Amino acid sequence: MEAFKEFIWRLFEPLATFFVMLKYKNIWGLKAYLKESGSKSKLLNFVYNTYFLRRGSWVGIGSEMATTPCFPHGVMGITISERAKFGKDVVIFQYSSIIFNSLEDSPTFGSPTIGNNVYIGAGATIVGNITIGDNCRIGAGAVVCKDMAPNTVAVLPPTRYIPKQNLDNTYYAHERGRTFYYKDGRYHLDNRNKANQEKNR
Repeated sequence: MEAFKEFIWRLFEPLATFFVMLKYKNIWGLKAYLKESGSKSKLLNFVYNTYFLRRGSWVGIGSEMATTPCFPHGVMGITISERAKFGKDVVIFQYSSIIFNSLEDSPTFGSPTIGNNVYIGAGATIVGNITIGDNCRIGAGAVVCKDMAPNTVAVLPPTRYIPKQNLDNTYYAHERGRTFYYKDGRYHLDNRNKANQEKNR
């Protein structure tokens, strides 16, 4: 009997996920629906939670995102608190945490607010009610627990804050001789190399 239940469970889960994703296009479409509608559907919440838990990650449904962040290595190990806020074109590498400070007597009680065009390296931790300004870079493994002014870099060890001018944190990916960049929540083909090649002919 237990083996039969396990079989049914293993059959049900991918089917449920398939049909839910078909309707909402991807996990971010499902997240938007759950956040906007406040739906308590057990099926939809099951699919949402299982998607992230299978990847060792958690993204709070209530988190706010101006555009879907870029996850170059997927959402593996990512933790994002329920009340975190993100601007546009944020890049988040694996095993990063943007988390809630639950100590009510702490001056940074609450969740982070991340600005536009922020680059968060692998394993970085951003904790508490702090603001990360536009165009900031947070190095791999850095722990950030205070505000960062726009165009600042945080690196280890120890975490240092370095003012910079006009940082551009656009994420570029290369595949089969073509270059793509991430902006406004999706990848775009970068035609600049092609234009330069034709110009130099």
